[in-house]
Amino acid sequence: MNAVSFISNCVAQVHLRTTATRKDLSTEQLLRRLTPVSNNIGFVHWHVVRFEDTRITNTGKSGEDLWVTGNGHKKFGQPVTTPDQGNWMGLRQLAIPSLEPPVEYAEVVHQRTSDYINGLSSEDLDNSPDAALPEITVTGSLRHLVTHKNHHRGQNNYLCGLQDEAWYLP
Repeated sequence: MNAVSFISNCVAQVHLRTTATRKDLSTEQLLRRLTPVSNNIGFVHWHVVRFEDTRITNTGKSGEDLWVTGNGHKKFGQPVTTPDQGNWMGLRQLAIPSLEPPVEYAEVVHQRTSDYINGLSSEDLDNSPDAALPEITVTGSLRHLVTHKNHHRGQNNYLCGLQDEAWYLP
């Protein structure tokens, strides 16, 4: 297996497991906050997908995020200028209407990510997408994507377990 295939497989596996974590959730489980200031599963899921969207846009030099071009923001009833993913105070106000919009957004973002990765050659992995940051390579960017997704998948798995002791870890 070459490096591109390995990365593609890692991204596919974390996507499958993330999908399995949220697939049978009720709207109540999706939106439940364990404390008034904690994030709910829906928000964490949105954040992960939004991060992936931006990461692939920037790494692949692919124009604008699907949040904008695919009207993802409209499906969430949000303006294009929804607070940046790092603006936690503003993002606490982000409404997750139901499971459907985050699932649809996740699928189109994952497809674009897969298409991007599968179009890479082994030589492309050492390229730096940003001349101002030559130390950040395509490999480093994709590694960060996978670890970020796994980190937040763990958060959501934990939240699912707290809500339902019979919940099965995918």
